[in-house]
Amino acid sequence: MLKFIIRNRAFTITIAVAVALTCALLAAVWHTSDRIEATEQAAWVGRAKAETARLTDQLISNIYKTEVNLRAISERFRATGSATPETFGALIAEAKKWDPDVRFLAVAFAERLTSDERAAVEAQGGVLTTLGSPNRRAPEADRSYAVRAVAPPNPLIRVGTDLASHPAFLATIKTAERLPGTTIIGPSFNGTEGDREFPIAVLSSLGEAPGVVVATLKLEPFFAATTQGQASSGIGLRLIEYDARAGTDPLRTAVIGDMEAPEGVRTEVIRISRGLASWALYWDISEEFQGGPNKNIEYITRYGGSILAVLLPAILAYLAIQSLRFKSQVREKTAELSRSAMIIQLTMDTIDQGFAVWNADHRLVVWSKRCLEFWYQPGPWLTAGTHMRDIFVHLANQGAFGEGDPEDIAQVELARVVGAGPQSEERFTMTDGRRVHVRRFPLDRGGHIAVYTDVTAQEKAIEEVSHARDEMEDMVRDRTRDLIVARDKAEQASHAKTRLLANVSHELRTPLNAIIGFSEMIGMRSNDDAVAEYAKNIKLAGEDLLSVVCDLLEISRVESGVAELDIEDVDIRDAVDGVFVLVSGAARGSGPTLVSSVAENLPPLRADPLRLKQILLNLIDNAIKFSAEDSVTEVSASLDHDGDMIIRVRDRGIGIQPEDLPRILEPFAQVQDIMSRTHEGIGLGLPLARSLTEMMEGKLSIASVPGEGTTVTLVFPATRVGRRAAPPPAEADRPGA
Repeated sequence: MLKFIIRNRAFTITIAVAVALTCALLAAVWHTSDRIEATEQAAWVGRAKAETARLTDQLISNIYKTEVNLRAISERFRATGSATPETFGALIAEAKKWDPDVRFLAVAFAERLTSDERAAVEAQGGVLTTLGSPNRRAPEADRSYAVRAVAPPNPLIRVGTDLASHPAFLATIKTAERLPGTTIIGPSFNGTEGDREFPIAVLSSLGEAPGVVVATLKLEPFFAATTQGQASSGIGLRLIEYDARAGTDPLRTAVIGDMEAPEGVRTEVIRISRGLASWALYWDISEEFQGGPNKNIEYITRYGGSILAVLLPAILAYLAIQSLRFKSQVREKTAELSRSAMIIQLTMDTIDQGFAVWNADHRLVVWSKRCLEFWYQPGPWLTAGTHMRDIFVHLANQGAFGEGDPEDIAQVELARVVGAGPQSEERFTMTDGRRVHVRRFPLDRGGHIAVYTDVTAQEKAIEEVSHARDEMEDMVRDRTRDLIVARDKAEQASHAKTRLLANVSHELRTPLNAIIGFSEMIGMRSNDDAVAEYAKNIKLAGEDLLSVVCDLLEISRVESGVAELDIEDVDIRDAVDGVFVLVSGAARGSGPTLVSSVAENLPPLRADPLRLKQILLNLIDNAIKFSAEDSVTEVSASLDHDGDMIIRVRDRGIGIQPEDLPRILEPFAQVQDIMSRTHEGIGLGLPLARSLTEMMEGKLSIASVPGEGTTVTLVFPATRVGRRAAPPPAEADRPGA
């Protein structure tokens, strides 16, 4: 009995120990499986972060290449010094070959204009229009940016557009003016096709004219191109833009994807700020990325361990096997992480730039082999965790900062870099003469990434371009000086000719008036028909010569700028009828038939009535002179769709050869040779008509077909056209009716 009790007691203890051991093993198994799940999750998240960091670095590299490309275009444009469509288009076509990854929607040069300069430009007919609305005039501003050249053609930016009329462009340009030589990316806006676009600008100039080179890009394709063909399956990009101009509560705009993340994804957020643009990259990582965390080990440990914990006879052996298996898997994961770290390091070492990652305490985390070259080959003491001050001490010992105590120099340089902040850039010269550009990019959790680039060749090329530009500017100045001298001489000769014509015309008018008067008296008092005929011929010849002298005097007064206008409202129908009365003697019987086609209810024209009649008289006289006796000379007047007044004098005469059209508007020009021409006149009628028309803000043009006739067209702007007179009231509407 005692033995049985003892045995039962041992059995009870065994059962109790077994139960306790089973519970302990089950607790240990479940705890271990939770740890495995956390480890696998952390490893999977680490791989996803590395992938998103790689994609972000690629995107930052594309942004940097875009900035460099626009700066290169600006320098080439400044050196070219020409904004003609052909030259600018050729430059942009060439720029497309520099980097296939950079694709601008359009590139334009905009000249900076003050309000006075803009008024001068618009006074010459170059009205500045609103961006994206070519038919609407740009609002007045203290400073305008008039587009002088754009390529390729773009519906948003056109020649004559004022970039200051668009807030995104205006903010970007103003920032570029505050930071000369820096490429500024501006906030995005809705483009003409509804897509989000963003501007990028850098200061430039066209000769002495200051301005900016501006380009536009589509925001979504620019960012999406980074992930297409490069991102692993299971990683998606959502791009949110922040508008910092909104103040403490910036506006957010979803450019790619939705504002909210899809369900069941893990999101890594990386902020990028460039110029005025501020973007947040939301990398959504789903379970599809690399198949998600490895849960096989967790399931095996959790459920298999529970079964083994229950099966007490085999628990120790099975746990030993599972322990060995677990250790093997841990070693594999460790080796995999080591291989990934080695691949990342090898990738960094193969890039031509130097990369260094610093933590928030200014200690070195990881670096590429190229950094050792820029740091003057530090020794074995350079390890992870080395403080930035120690590297500055090494650089000071190498003479990188000149003479002085290395410790003091290192402290000053450390304070300078810390003061510049994690988002800064600088250039320095190495002791061998190479120039190095350093850019720093902040990290989300403190610290920054430093990128070192050897820009010696690039700066040398820029210096050569600048030297060539200076030489070209000297040549332009010399040529301009020669042109000014030639212009002054030409103006002096023109003034001398004008004074001579005026003096000669004035001296001839007095004797001519006497000749005409005396010949008329002789004709009236003489009873001899022959003498009367001679007097009549003398009078006609004198009147013709007096007309020529008057034309000479008039054109000399116009060219010298002393002619004055007496502007009033002129009824075109009355003016045409009055001229017809003057020339009716020449047009009646043996001359061409005169026809008036003035539109009904035509408003008056603000003009000098005498000058206008002189213009019409010269044109009609020319039409009669070169027309057959049985032909028709027609004078018409009407308004076009813009409100301009159009006056035409059309004949059915001999016409003018195309090669003679350019010179018939020059004073004293004759289509026929002086020895063979069949018509009178010294060629002052048309030049005088054109000069008087232009004095009244009009334009004169000639169209002619040899053998069919000639049409002379006068165009007066709508600003010279008055309002139509109101029709008389009907009898029933009159007062007292």
